[in-house]
Amino acid sequence: MCFGICLANNCLLPIVPTDIFPRDLSELLHKKYNQIKTTFDLTCLTTTVILSLVILHHLYGIGIGTFFCAFMTGRTVSLVQKFIGNHVEFYRLTKKEMVMPGKKMRHA
Repeated sequence: MCFGICLANNCLLPIVPTDIFPRDLSELLHKKYNQIKTTFDLTCLTTTVILSLVILHHLYGIGIGTFFCAFMTGRTVSLVQKFIGNHVEFYRLTKKEMVMPGKKMRHA
C-alpha cells in the first residue's frame, strides 16, 4: 500500500483523494508529508469512531489494524519515498523537467 501511494505521489496521479489531499496540503503548509499524512489519517479515524459510536452504538469495522495503519502509513510512505528518490527519477510526459514531490512543482 505504501509503495503504491509513493508511486502515485511521485507521478502526480490523482488516484485517491485521501492520498492526494495530504500530499498537496504538505506542500501548501511546507510541512513534512509524514506529519500531515499521519494527522489526516488520525482525523479520519477519529471521525469514523465518533460516527460509529453515535450511529451504531458500538465500534464496527474498526480494529487494531486500523489504528496501526493510521499511525504508520505516513512514516512508511516517507521511508519508501526516500528509498525510491535515491534510485529512480520521475519525469512528466508534458515537460522535460524532473518531478520531485516537495520541490515547488505545479500539479496538473
